[in-house]
Amino acid sequence: MNDIDRRPVGQPWSTLAIDVFSRMVVVFYVPFDPPGALSTGQYLANAILPKIAWLAKHGIMGE
Repeated sequence: MNDIDRRPVGQPWSTLAIDVFSRMVVVFYVPFDPPGALSTGQYLANAILPKIAWLAKHGIMGE
């Protein structure tokens, strides 16, 4: 729901990549846009780029 007129903002979609060996989630992406080229690009960028800034922003310690 949006805060101004209390209308639904859309349906969230989720995409996960799971490592086969460790069965850990490598990357996740949750857009409100339906699956397509844009969400695929964002998902791949999240999978490839360093996650140090994201981990620090959320207070997660680890490598």
